Amino acid sequence: GLMVLLGAGLLGKIYLAVILARGGVGIDFASVIDLCCGYSGNRGEHRLNSYLVKMAAGAFSFPR
Repeated sequence: GLMVLLGAGLLGKIYLAVILARGGVGIDFASVIDLCCGYSGNRGEHRLNSYLVKMAAGAFSFPR
């Protein structure tokens, strides 16, 4: 099967269902994208585990 990386919010869940139904593998990493962009809103894993926000900030900060 085809592997597809998703980051499409609510639509990503719909796309994922179609991909799985057609025998593919889908990985939804929208929350990771949010964390990389510094967004720590009210959804995703960082909402459930607030320590991830600080960890992501450290992991995705680069020396200037």
